[in-house]
Amino acid sequence: MTPQAALSLALAAPWVCLVLVALPATRRASGWMAPAAAGFAFAVAVGLPSGAELALGIPLWGGTFAVDAVGRLFLFAAAAVWGFCGLFAGGSITGQRERTRFFTFWLVALGGTLVLILARDVLSFYAGYAALTVAAYGLIIHDRAPRSLRAGRLYFAFMMMGEVALLGAVALTAAASEAPAAFDPAAAAHPGAATTLFLAGFAIKLGVFGAHSWLPRAHPVAPIPASAVLSGAVVKAGALGAWRVLDASVWANAAALGVVAVGLVSAAYGVFMGLRSRELKVVLAWSTVSQMGLIAVLVGAGLSKSGAVPVVGAALSLFAVHHGLAKASLFLGAGLASQPAGLAGSAARYALIVPAAALAGAPLTTGWLAKSALDAAAAKTPYAAWLVPALNAASVLTAVLMIWFVALAWRAPLPGALRHARRGQVGFFALVISLVILPAVDVGAVSLDVPGVGLKPLAYALWPLAAGGALFAVGGAVWRRPGGPCAEREPASARLPRCVRKLRVSVLRGERWLSRWTVVGYVLVGALLAIAWAAWP
Repeated sequence: MTPQAALSLALAAPWVCLVLVALPATRRASGWMAPAAAGFAFAVAVGLPSGAELALGIPLWGGTFAVDAVGRLFLFAAAAVWGFCGLFAGGSITGQRERTRFFTFWLVALGGTLVLILARDVLSFYAGYAALTVAAYGLIIHDRAPRSLRAGRLYFAFMMMGEVALLGAVALTAAASEAPAAFDPAAAAHPGAATTLFLAGFAIKLGVFGAHSWLPRAHPVAPIPASAVLSGAVVKAGALGAWRVLDASVWANAAALGVVAVGLVSAAYGVFMGLRSRELKVVLAWSTVSQMGLIAVLVGAGLSKSGAVPVVGAALSLFAVHHGLAKASLFLGAGLASQPAGLAGSAARYALIVPAAALAGAPLTTGWLAKSALDAAAAKTPYAAWLVPALNAASVLTAVLMIWFVALAWRAPLPGALRHARRGQVGFFALVISLVILPAVDVGAVSLDVPGVGLKPLAYALWPLAAGGALFAVGGAVWRRPGGPCAEREPASARLPRCVRKLRVSVLRGERWLSRWTVVGYVLVGALLAIAWAAWP
């Protein structure tokens, strides 16, 4: 099979399966179509050489798709997450009508994801991005519960703000180039404005601090497999888009430092808010806010110095693989842990330790590679003296949050059992195993020096986990309450100093303020004014 045919098959598979789901004769097999549609993309990520290209030649549009080093790892992660989570969804979504509706949105979201990953012109990327945004809304409101509908409205409002910003950036970029329009905001009439609008739109999809309110509300209400792909794959669209438009020449160093600062605030804020929750999926959603802050740090590193861009690309792609696999397995494992007494539930509870440790950068896991890549990228920036220690502190906080999550999962698993638990087990344990075996596999997609297996590298990787465990133990001793993590909350905040209590109240009020519709409206009006300013001759 030619590379062009392979790319065409991978891009078309979700849409062909979508047609089959709509046909009564083949609708009953919808649970198997979801993993099958992702399988073609996985084959392309593993078997197709870099540089393979498909040019559709659509007039005034372009339609160019290709595989490159960074896109290959994003495609690998997306295909693995969508495939194994699709297998899980086939055993957990019940009712023929509900299954048809769910897998319709699922396949559209998958199709949009593959288009935006493989796209090499900005219009094709935007088309896939928009399809993913709309379809994810259908996954969030799947059960039509009042809480889901409220979260869906908030998600859609934030996404529309992101779409407005992206549309303005795409228009500025496309107007300055011939079809197919490339990812080159520096060629726009207002390169600074185009880059700003691009990054603002991608920041909303990532859910970094200030644009995060939709994420901890939307992820918990979606079905378990939908939550897994939302956190493991969908938010990465913003990361890939930010990488495509990285250009250190159009931003001042102070602006890059601002992006790094926002990322670090997100990394800490997500952990602190996650520790306040006792609901598993909410904890994981706040963890995603924290981890996406690290991606913002990488973007800021790429904007700070042109020489850092290649290392940032390697780090970003490795981080996307690591976080996608780890977070998807955590969501699926939380669902399996809800099984009544038996091998499935018990094994899932123990296996949850692996992705939780990987997310904190445990040795011999994908988290080890991702942390090493983050440190390598941070070392290339002008802020290396303080940024590397700050990233180590973020690893300690992540370890604390993951210990809290595992404690909750063991004592208060999610309600409800899988209808076909075996399918869920296959998807979950495959993701868990991949977190351990991938560091031993030569992916051949990026060139990056990873730590060897020795006493010093192992100690360097282990100390954040040890420090996180010690911090959690000290905190548990100070704030000990009868019954452990799942006991009723007592007013322990009353023990805090007065200034800390006031800060806590201010943070909670600010969090509620960010989710108000008036605030959403003000931000939308601001985005429109920014586009008008950027387009002014």
